[in-house]
Amino acid sequence: MKNILKLLSCLIVWSSSITVFGQKEQLKTETDFMQCFYQALPDQGEEFKNILNKAEQKLIDLNYLKDGSGESYVALYQNIKNMFNTDLQDLGVVQYMMKVSNKIKVLQSENCMKAVFASDIYKTSKLSKMMAIMIALEQEEGEQQNPTEKLLEILDPADFTHDYYKMTTFTMIESMNIPHHDDSLESSAHKTENPLSEEEQKYALKIVVLSKDYVVVNDEKIAFNELRMKVVNHLKNNTSKSIFLVQTEHLVNDTLFTEVHNQITAGANMVRNHMAKKKYKRPFNELSEKQQEEFINMYPLNVKDIVTHE
Repeated sequence: MKNILKLLSCLIVWSSSITVFGQKEQLKTETDFMQCFYQALPDQGEEFKNILNKAEQKLIDLNYLKDGSGESYVALYQNIKNMFNTDLQDLGVVQYMMKVSNKIKVLQSENCMKAVFASDIYKTSKLSKMMAIMIALEQEEGEQQNPTEKLLEILDPADFTHDYYKMTTFTMIESMNIPHHDDSLESSAHKTENPLSEEEQKYALKIVVLSKDYVVVNDEKIAFNELRMKVVNHLKNNTSKSIFLVQTEHLVNDTLFTEVHNQITAGANMVRNHMAKKKYKRPFNELSEKQQEEFINMYPLNVKDIVTHE
């Protein structure tokens, strides 16, 4: 449940002029959300749409889906407890997100998403209700709860033909099948394997999340509201080699997890915007795609997460 919530939250944070073909008009919020997402991608979402199709076909081949119909997805959700299978660890969705994380048009996507969530339509949308369910389950410590029953109360079979709900479904399935450490096997020192090479560690800003008020950055305890400037300074000093290593305890609130990633993203946006004005006399979001790519590569959002079991 914890991994599901984190990944779904990151979709909201991470993630109009293009058309999302085949989407139902009454799911306007979901369509607008995906338009923002696709518009921010280098190829306007063509590769990601293919990934969604391949993920669906894989579930059909493995007999988890009968076909691509909404009714088939409802049956999948009703049988979700039986979907623990190593073949489902990689449906391609999360891997793609990681691959393009340094290439998305961050400010453009962020401004677009803000407009979606500020609209009156969002307040009564199924997307809003779905997120409310996820947050409520988290606050109720719903590790042992099955959120799918509640989701099926607000979603109709036809909704699952929409790209947003396909993306959410595949992300959830991948999250369920991510290998977890057995706490009983943890050493008394609670050692955590560092995913970075010795060379990468030289350019890493290590962020240990403690609470909503404090974090530890490279062994220095700072107020949470100071984190953004730490990110800004780190990017300016290390440019394209910058890495952000975020360490959280497995019981850390998912909202806090998301806020940390928001601060990192905001810091990167500040640097890119400042350097764009300095070089081109214009803010980042007014630059050409090629010019934006220059600053995205120079000041990347290279974030790696570690979850400890202390």
